[in-house]
Amino acid sequence: MKTILTHAQTLVYTLLNLMPTAHQGDSLQAVLGLFLQADGRPLPAYSTIKSPSALSRFFNEYDWPTRAVIRQVRQEMLQQLLRYQPKGRRPWLQVIIDLTTLEKCGKFTAFKHLIHVLHGKRGLHLVVLYLVVGPFRFPWGFRVWRGKNSQTPVQLALRLIDSLPASLTQAFRVMILVDTAFGSVPCLKGVRKRRYAAIVGVRCDGHQLLSAIYDEKTAKPLRQLPCVEILRRVWVQQYYQEAGVVQWRTTDNLPPNKQLIFSPYDPEARNRTKREMNWTGYTVHLTETCDSDKPHLITHVETTPATTGDVEMTGVIHQALADQDLLPGQHLVDTAYVDAQHLLSSQVDYDLDLVGPVPSDTRKASPSWSRFWSVLFSN
Repeated sequence: MKTILTHAQTLVYTLLNLMPTAHQGDSLQAVLGLFLQADGRPLPAYSTIKSPSALSRFFNEYDWPTRAVIRQVRQEMLQQLLRYQPKGRRPWLQVIIDLTTLEKCGKFTAFKHLIHVLHGKRGLHLVVLYLVVGPFRFPWGFRVWRGKNSQTPVQLALRLIDSLPASLTQAFRVMILVDTAFGSVPCLKGVRKRRYAAIVGVRCDGHQLLSAIYDEKTAKPLRQLPCVEILRRVWVQQYYQEAGVVQWRTTDNLPPNKQLIFSPYDPEARNRTKREMNWTGYTVHLTETCDSDKPHLITHVETTPATTGDVEMTGVIHQALADQDLLPGQHLVDTAYVDAQHLLSSQVDYDLDLVGPVPSDTRKASPSWSRFWSVLFSN
């Protein structure tokens, strides 16, 4: 805590030194004091150092280096985030995108081009980006929606994501969090194109839509569309209704990973954790020659959903190699491809030696003879 206070004091003094006059420095100090008190009263009327009119002139009339202040604050935030490096795997950088409306009822001639109606609200509409890492939460940037025939809120959100420094996106695993205002196909495709993980709010009318589609009065071909079937499966897997309210299933109430759809854009992709690696997608099994006196060539490639066990593919790979007359004399594999059945069938069915370490016995209380056989076959 002492270190954080030291950095905060250094930042405050740096910002005060950017002010052209001592009077403006006092005004900035009064504004910072209102926010740092964190008692929910940041309005100028609550300042005990400067009058509301003085603070109004500071914001609206006086010429002070606004951009320099923003750059300095951002630089300090960036350094603070990069210092957060706990032991273990790279921490998550949560990028929160929010659509905020500052409602306005009067006439604002100077801001006429910025005041619009969106979702039934008239005012200034801001797309704001926040950064959350560990105990830190910082506002990083914003964009103003300028009405029809301009960039949409989704496009503004993607621009904000693109503005993140490379040092941040390389130091952390990035997770984009957006609410239902951004739960559209362009947003999902944009995040996917940037290869970031995302949690996106969805509308709660999915059950109503599916009920209407599966109603007897609805044309049957509509229910046979692939996109409708994917929607049905995703909603069954991820949500349920309780007393007419849509609820999100908890982790212990989800289907197994072999059945769970993780992306509607690729319904066959599955999630898997292997040792310290976690990924959503597929597993590629490569077979390559390794003769010391010949070029190394890839003789077979097999792609499976990520949840397909490696040991399930040993026989499939052998049969594929046999079909192409490419069976080796010895097949060197790692532990995941070996079991007793494959050690026998590889010789009987394919006349090859399967060479690899036998999986260790991980049972807590296995009989002594079982451990004996495991040791025997491992040597």
